[in-house]
Amino acid sequence: MSVHGADLAGLRIGLLTASASRLGGGVAEVVVAQARLIRSLGAEPLVFALADAHTQADCLRYEGAALHAQQIRGPAQIGFAPGLVKAMMEARLDCLHLHGIWMYPSRAATAWSQQSERPFLISPHGMLDPWITARGRWKKALARRAYERPAWRAAAAFHALTTREAEDIRNESGRADSLVIANAAPPAAPPPRTARAPHILYIGRIHPKKNPTALLDAWQRLEASGLPEGARLTIAGWGADQDVAALERRMAHMPPSARFVGPAFGAEKARLLAGAVELRARRVLAIQTLQQMEWKSALRRQGSGADASRDEDR
Repeated sequence: MSVHGADLAGLRIGLLTASASRLGGGVAEVVVAQARLIRSLGAEPLVFALADAHTQADCLRYEGAALHAQQIRGPAQIGFAPGLVKAMMEARLDCLHLHGIWMYPSRAATAWSQQSERPFLISPHGMLDPWITARGRWKKALARRAYERPAWRAAAAFHALTTREAEDIRNESGRADSLVIANAAPPAAPPPRTARAPHILYIGRIHPKKNPTALLDAWQRLEASGLPEGARLTIAGWGADQDVAALERRMAHMPPSARFVGPAFGAEKARLLAGAVELRARRVLAIQTLQQMEWKSALRRQGSGADASRDEDR
């Protein structure tokens, strides 16, 4: 199927993810953007997710797309939601796009496809990266056996953000037919007309995988060696309570030029991106993740008009 509007017009396309709220991090951001794109092409996006503490507050970000959040029964890490498959069947979907793996939605996608005899696509979003698969090995071994491998076999296709991620998918699933497409990004904004003090921005999930320690260490070294007047570092993001608490403890020992502002969405996110500038009046995003797939995808997209700096060695 091509992506032309004439081909999508009238289709009901399901977007399935573990969390459609801020707790879903960058994956939820992709679902928000995809729902907007699908609607612009004349199709109808329907979002299915597991209910969490922020689902109701964040549902307005889907701008009218139907959001079906199902209650979890049992451990949250598994995300078993007995009403999920039924809700997707009742929605009369033409196809389904699964965002993220390692939880019950993988099983639900397979069951929906078997019952409806319609196709589904899997976007792992870096969750097959060796850094990820090396963590919680026994839990992932159970997940592979219980529902991931059947889902990987049943999926019509995999979607990879980069060729590196396509390699990870092949190594884990044995499938070499991934569609490599970078995430969509907004048009590049024009650079500022007047020079401003340098502003380095990290925006994303607060998690050890994202390696914020490397960024803070580098900023402290720059501060000690002498930063330009007015230079600042802003960290914006969300994450598990323990990860946010660890960052806040570290921020207490940082100079005043560095600050953590918490989650940023919508207009606030756009404002932060617009304000991140380098000495040459070019914007700079800091990408110090331990997952190479993510910074490569960001470097290729350059969708915010920003330069991207990275520290992959840490």
